[in-house]
Amino acid sequence: MKTKILKLTTVIALSIGFNVAVSANTLTHKFKQGEVMCLVSSINHANNTDIKNAYFQGVFPIAEQLGFEFIVNLYVDKQIAGDHAAPAFSLIKLPSTQAKIDINNKHLAQWGHLRKQRPQIWKELVAREYEMKKDLTLDLDDEKYYQVETFWVQQDRDLEFTQFRDEVEKTVGNYQGKILYKDGLPSDYETLGNNRAPSHMVITEWQSKAAFEKFVKQKIAQPFEYLGGYNAWLMKPRIQS
Repeated sequence: MKTKILKLTTVIALSIGFNVAVSANTLTHKFKQGEVMCLVSSINHANNTDIKNAYFQGVFPIAEQLGFEFIVNLYVDKQIAGDHAAPAFSLIKLPSTQAKIDINNKHLAQWGHLRKQRPQIWKELVAREYEMKKDLTLDLDDEKYYQVETFWVQQDRDLEFTQFRDEVEKTVGNYQGKILYKDGLPSDYETLGNNRAPSHMVITEWQSKAAFEKFVKQKIAQPFEYLGGYNAWLMKPRIQS
């Protein structure tokens, strides 16, 4: 397995480096317990290239110093539900929750002036961070599709939601689907507004878009009844050899 350091000038302003498996269109990345998986998505303002590049150039060196790693971009093929019409998501690894604290506290003097420019760069920016409770290996393939779902479950409906999701997870395998990751509240949730964090997130891998479309026609694929909000996207990774 090889590690390459790339320069990211697309969706996010984070340091980068990823591990690529043997095949050019697959990627294997391992998260250790205590590391943080972060999904970042954004909606850009028009004609903002100069200010966005200046932001990236200011933040890259700090994030790299703290051990942030870019893994891959996932490009939205279809927005299934919700109003966050981001064109892509970036999958990031942070070495720890403390690294996020440090970039915002110990190093804020180096890039605080750039942070203030975020509303001029993005209409919306969402960072969902999940600290690993145990080791996790992600195997991604750019010929497969990945469904990311975030749920805002109504108060006192968690047990019913768990039962609902148990039934979904028993069914997806019959339609060439596989649950890659699931969790409750993120360890950190950052937006440009005051949006509250989702109560649950699920990432499902589908062997093909046809497999996904066959599954969503089933009654079990309908959204949970007791939701205060639901966002979902179908994506494909763009893996570089």
